[in-house]
Amino acid sequence: MDSAPREPETAARRTRRRGRVLEDELLQAAWEELAEKGWHGFTMEGVAARARSGKASLYARWSSRTALIRAAMYRNAVQPVPVMPSLGSLRADLIRGLHTSGRNFESPFGQAMRAVIADAGVAPVPPTDDQRPIESVLLCLRHAYDRADPLIDGLRFTIPPHDIPAPVINLGPQMASLDFLSNGVASSDNRVEQIVDDIWLPVLAHHAGGRADDV
Repeated sequence: MDSAPREPETAARRTRRRGRVLEDELLQAAWEELAEKGWHGFTMEGVAARARSGKASLYARWSSRTALIRAAMYRNAVQPVPVMPSLGSLRADLIRGLHTSGRNFESPFGQAMRAVIADAGVAPVPPTDDQRPIESVLLCLRHAYDRADPLIDGLRFTIPPHDIPAPVINLGPQMASLDFLSNGVASSDNRVEQIVDDIWLPVLAHHAGGRADDV
């Protein structure tokens, strides 16, 4: 029988991660695994090892790697973002945001996004009602709200940005995502401006409290 002394139990070893804390760590590990390995190299085993957890913890929450990647992508989109100075108008800020999305589509995340959509036809992922506004867009709206200048921003706010429905705040990135999924390339400069000018800003203006043609 092995009589070697056992390693003392530390506070870290005694602490068991549970609930939302464990879920956040698993999703962060999945995001990092995707960034490093891409869609084709992404495995549940790799995520579990990175998170220092067991596969059972993953499968108890997500039935497949498709479901896990979708959850990790969504979590990243709604995470707080570094403070970005405004470019001077909401239109310019939104255009910058969609160009940033385009660069992400051309990274391993874009490859994974297309694969996730394709896989959903084989193994559907149940929809979730937990839709929250994309944090980077919300920051742009806060800049405009603080300016309170409809001549610059095309919006006359009568409600704070957080009260605008999340699907409206997320509309532009979702349209840019659809372009990428349909065409395999990020939206062109002209297409980005069309999304912002003809669709996204008018809808935002309506829900912010004043229509675009009122300003």
